[in-house]
Amino acid sequence: MKQVWALSSVRWWREMAGGRVEIVLSEWGGETLEEEGVISLKAGMSLCGGPISSEQSTSYGLIYDGREAPLAIAVVQLQEQRDYVLEVLWEGEGEAPQFACFPQFSSAVFHAHRTRRKGVIAGGKLNFRDYVGGAWFEVAWGGRAVWHESVEVRSKKLDYLQEYVVLMEDLAAQATALLFQVKSPVYAVFQQARAGRSRAGLEHFLLLRHALLDPSMDAAFWVIAQSPIQALRQEERWRPIAQVSRIDPRSWSRGLHKGGVYRSFPQVEATEGRHEISGHFGTSGHFGASGYHGASGYHESSGYHEASGHGESMAVQVMPMRLPVWAKTWTSDTSENRFVLWLLDSLSRILVEMGQIFRCAGESGYVGELERLGRLCEGWRARLPFAGEVPAVWPRVFPFAHLRGRAGYREVLAYSERMSSILQLSWEEGAQAIAGPLRDMAKLYEYWAFFEMWRALNKIATPMGRVFPQTVEESHGLVLRLKRGADSALHFVSGDLVLVLYYQLRFEVGGGILHSYSVPMIPDFSIVLRRKEQVLGVLCFDAKYRPEGSLEKMHAYRDALRGALGVYLLYPGDPEEPVIFTQDPTRPLLGVGAFPLRPQPAARQWLPAFLSVLLEQV
Repeated sequence: MKQVWALSSVRWWREMAGGRVEIVLSEWGGETLEEEGVISLKAGMSLCGGPISSEQSTSYGLIYDGREAPLAIAVVQLQEQRDYVLEVLWEGEGEAPQFACFPQFSSAVFHAHRTRRKGVIAGGKLNFRDYVGGAWFEVAWGGRAVWHESVEVRSKKLDYLQEYVVLMEDLAAQATALLFQVKSPVYAVFQQARAGRSRAGLEHFLLLRHALLDPSMDAAFWVIAQSPIQALRQEERWRPIAQVSRIDPRSWSRGLHKGGVYRSFPQVEATEGRHEISGHFGTSGHFGASGYHGASGYHESSGYHEASGHGESMAVQVMPMRLPVWAKTWTSDTSENRFVLWLLDSLSRILVEMGQIFRCAGESGYVGELERLGRLCEGWRARLPFAGEVPAVWPRVFPFAHLRGRAGYREVLAYSERMSSILQLSWEEGAQAIAGPLRDMAKLYEYWAFFEMWRALNKIATPMGRVFPQTVEESHGLVLRLKRGADSALHFVSGDLVLVLYYQLRFEVGGGILHSYSVPMIPDFSIVLRRKEQVLGVLCFDAKYRPEGSLEKMHAYRDALRGALGVYLLYPGDPEEPVIFTQDPTRPLLGVGAFPLRPQPAARQWLPAFLSVLLEQV
């Protein structure tokens, strides 16, 4: 079944010792669908619903999506900010099992209610609020999980398999220092795990799968295999002296020290009143009966020893057995190739670790896919002609410039940087792991919109001083978040204008141009405009994942802030013409407006152009 179904209910069941457990999920207040049927996809699961087109999927709160997707997400999918009914039934004797729903926030997404219906061990309303990502239901017996079912919670505003992925990858690429604890399909960390820390999770798997199946990766390894980086190196090779055609003082001296030597010893024949000396080669340092006991001196340049015996000096000729020959050869053992092999080996180790953890958790469906990804990495490695001669170790000196300047290597470096910069999950296996303001979709959209604003200003103006948004460390496990207020200032220059971008700058009550005349105001993003020492005014932006009622707030900013030149709402709406209200027809873009901003190329192009026109009207 590869199509999309709109569902009125989903049922899962398992036979256990002493009874049967059944989980029933349906939409709160949902109606029976037209042409509804029942289909069983696998043992212990049935769906009630009917087929729909993929374009209709966002209109239904409970769907089955069996299409091939770029991310391996659960086929049963819900939506954020939607109410569902969940019931767990037990038919059997003895003690009933325990039921758990993940996530369970401090303000629970599952509001259990008491029921008098026989056999219902858990029941209530389920609403995931702004949470987006993987969730699951779990049945435990005797303190041990015996059954696990996964579902996916999709975004209502963004296309889950396209725009949501782009949004999260943008955050990963831009905010390399920001660390989130978000359960999403595109978060992971590409580092060796610390001892005792869990590495694998559904999110790590989904990200690695998404990244490894990128066609640019396969193409990069093809390019490297066809034209690997090589270096010209001088090697020292030893040859017997008889095989060396050309001898120089350097090789002769090195041969005497390390190549072994022959010595020419003089033979002494006794005659009346004198010694007659003749030479022969040997390896001993003495003559024995002749009376020679050792060398008293050695002349390296000449290759002679001065030997003494019976009070007389004699010369001993020394010759090396082997001589070094220096040859220049091409080698693939370079820092660049060591890095490429290190990256592939690291990926393979991570995939193996993840497979072991998924296997122990009973998630066998992911094990096969991990093995396939592992074979993909092995295929890339086998394709490289230098894989057998170059060690897969981190290079002593990292060749960043060389990697950036060479096709194939450049793409592999970018992939490594992408992996290293992806926002790190603080992997806590508990209900609070994704609780709090930094995990919800509204906050993620706000952060992404801020980086879009920062990126747009980089295109139309020149950064001054610090060019990247700063972060501040938290003390309670969230680790990092964007700096706010005056500390978040980022400066840009455009002609004679100085633009200062702030994240959540607070405008206090006062009489100055950067003050409010009524109550303190804190727009999400503010751009203060200065010309020399004069403050011209401020442009304010609010990013709202759910924009209902937000345009009125833009009017409040515009009226309360003394220096407000324009106040605008950014939201993930349908691409259309922006809505702008102005009181000055000579400057039609300065006023109050609302703009759809989505993680789509076409929807993102207007922001730099709009800011550029705004600056012309100031």
